[in-house]
Amino acid sequence: MKFLVCVLALFMAVSACGDDGDDDVPPDAAVPPDAPVPPDAGPPDADPANPLRLASTGLYSDFENETLADGVVEFAPEHVLWSDVATKRRWILIPDGAQIDTSNMNFWHWPQGTKLWKEFTRDDVRVETRYLYKYGPTSEDWFMMAYAWNEEQTEALAARSGVQDALSTNHDIPSQSVCAKCHGRVEDVALGASAIQLDHDGPGLTLADLIADDRLTDPPAGALDIPGTAVEQAALGYFHVNCGTCHNDYSDVQDKVDMRLMLTVETLGAVTTTPVYTTAVGVEPNRSTEGATYLIEAGNSAASAVHIRMSVRGPISMPPVGSEDVDTVGLAAVDAWIDSL
Repeated sequence: MKFLVCVLALFMAVSACGDDGDDDVPPDAAVPPDAPVPPDAGPPDADPANPLRLASTGLYSDFENETLADGVVEFAPEHVLWSDVATKRRWILIPDGAQIDTSNMNFWHWPQGTKLWKEFTRDDVRVETRYLYKYGPTSEDWFMMAYAWNEEQTEALAARSGVQDALSTNHDIPSQSVCAKCHGRVEDVALGASAIQLDHDGPGLTLADLIADDRLTDPPAGALDIPGTAVEQAALGYFHVNCGTCHNDYSDVQDKVDMRLMLTVETLGAVTTTPVYTTAVGVEPNRSTEGATYLIEAGNSAASAVHIRMSVRGPISMPPVGSEDVDTVGLAAVDAWIDSL
């Protein structure tokens, strides 16, 4: 049974704002629970689509010296997902000569063989590297796993059931069964690499690079700049990456909360045409939030449901998973925009 189908079935059974659910997955899942794999375990993993070691995923040609494999390139999204105070590095491998299906510029469809990695460092300690691998042609054919680094930083092993407070930090590594809580709410799993996120002139792989290398089936006609002033851009960019993963047209969350916070390329002409503005500003919440008058009340962040939910951690917190600490900088950026309306 394809892995993502199994995970999505579990995922649909839990609330978008609830707890992480049951970590159990069917017995035919890719990796045995908490499989002990010592560094000297012998030959590489038998199934390259289900590696137990990060060293077997293809990130490095020389794992010991951390030499990137041929075709693997680093990238950085323009707007960064809040993961408490963890810092991150990201890499991607797109098969040689393959194109990304960008006929829908908001939701790219990746070619078979695409791989993405994201490494997390917390308190100057590298704690995990997450891995996405599209092993088949469809959007259901993704393998997803987090690999936990050891104290010596010499090995990272599949953490199927997750790890709480990894390496004595406050960072929690997610279990395999909850990956789809975020990645299952967009069309083809990958999140950080997208048109808007890569349209910058910073370091690493960019949208311009992909266009120049003929990697996109339908290149954009122009720049995909977020509209508005610096204050407006900061808030809209924050919503896009930190909230839009769940609040978008593709996500099942729309059945519960009719609010879209993911930016779309066709609505970037003005702040007032973005989904954030049209579906949240002056819109009454359909789920009660004490003290909130609207999802976003123009000029009054304190009475806005998005502010209230972002400013707490607990049953009503946003995001509901992946964070234990309020992002005070991000909250301030959002508040500054709301109060300026």
